[in-house]
Amino acid sequence: MKRLICWAIVLVMLLTALPAMADNTRTSGLYTYEIKGNGTITITGFDWEANGNADIYIPNLIDGYIVTAIGDEAFKCEQRGKGGCSLTLPDTITAIGKKAFWKASLWRINLPDNLQNIGYGAFVGNNCEFVISGKHNYFAVIDCVLYNKVKKELLFCPSTSSDISIPEGIISIGDYAFYRDEEKWYDAVGKVQLPSTIQHIGNFAFYGFQFDYGSSFMPESLQTIGESAFEKSGFMDGSFKGFAFIPTTVTSIGKAAFRESDWWNEIILAEGCVLSTIEEETFKDCKAQICIDTKNIHSVAPYAFYQSGRAADNVKWEYLDSIDNWGEYAFTDTFGNTVFDEDTCAKAKLSSKLTKLPAGFELICNLPDTVTSISSHAYNGIVTDYRLSSALMDIAADAFPRGSTFVVDAGSYAELWCSENGFGYTIEGQEDDLSWLNN
Repeated sequence: MKRLICWAIVLVMLLTALPAMADNTRTSGLYTYEIKGNGTITITGFDWEANGNADIYIPNLIDGYIVTAIGDEAFKCEQRGKGGCSLTLPDTITAIGKKAFWKASLWRINLPDNLQNIGYGAFVGNNCEFVISGKHNYFAVIDCVLYNKVKKELLFCPSTSSDISIPEGIISIGDYAFYRDEEKWYDAVGKVQLPSTIQHIGNFAFYGFQFDYGSSFMPESLQTIGESAFEKSGFMDGSFKGFAFIPTTVTSIGKAAFRESDWWNEIILAEGCVLSTIEEETFKDCKAQICIDTKNIHSVAPYAFYQSGRAADNVKWEYLDSIDNWGEYAFTDTFGNTVFDEDTCAKAKLSSKLTKLPAGFELICNLPDTVTSISSHAYNGIVTDYRLSSALMDIAADAFPRGSTFVVDAGSYAELWCSENGFGYTIEGQEDDLSWLNN
């Protein structure tokens, strides 16, 4: 009986709490908002259809609650098109969330003096003018570009055709700062000049951005390049034919940093670079010629160079033995679909720490005895008289295409595998001595 009473009390408490929880989110006119514990509210949604292209004046009070924040993606509107409006924020606003006004087609935004925090991508897709007082404690605007107050980080550059010269002293390009819709090539800033003080380029910083001739964006001070930083970027009209040197000071390049970029030039990771890892899809489908010194690289993630541009003669293959981790399809369909030719294979040596050949491995060369496993689809092209070492203990049935032939050690796992899977093979040492056939 006591247990039943306890459960009844718990049930009553839960039912009592539900209306209160639901009441935390409300709608008033064009706005959806959430009530915070301190009695203030964060706007979480906006009725764009009802508003049309009318200018937006957010009040400082909604239903008697003080408006202090704009939530993540609160005013996001992918279908706004080119019809624009201005936005006036109340002085009570202290924070704007991530992607808060994503593609909202705003042409003018005031930044209240109490505003302290702006999330990444807050103003992407807006060709907006920022209105800000000279006494603002947290942000500054120079030539329409938004910076933090101490002028160390560039936060956002509106869609404009003007050339951008970023002042010396700026050390960071923020996440999504120059983000552009890659389908709207006309939305590009023309020439971009990064200062010699830049150390960090943020995630998606130049995604879809079209550079004009004379741009400079790889200073010797650069240390990190973020995820998708230059993804789907390019040069207008193929105007840039020079070299993009990634400085030896760069210690990390994020995944997909140059994925699907359309650069009419070479991307060079110079000799002496300290990079130890090429992240997943970093250069996937990149059209630039990629020159890389692999001496210090220990890990190449999956799809790192998948279907990337013309680099066959620009990789120092004598240093491949430094790569201990080789991701699936890391080099597949690279170098004009030739992947690794016979001459390249003669130069290549694999790491003694490599234990497994992944899918899309493709490199036809002698395997170190540390390799004990070959994955499915490791090789897409037919191999002829390929040496399979006695160290191998696991080979996927579809690791090689049909028609491939092998050289194996007598009694080895490789011999058994060839026999069971119907592949042609010869025994090591018996290729030229056929007397055994008469035994």
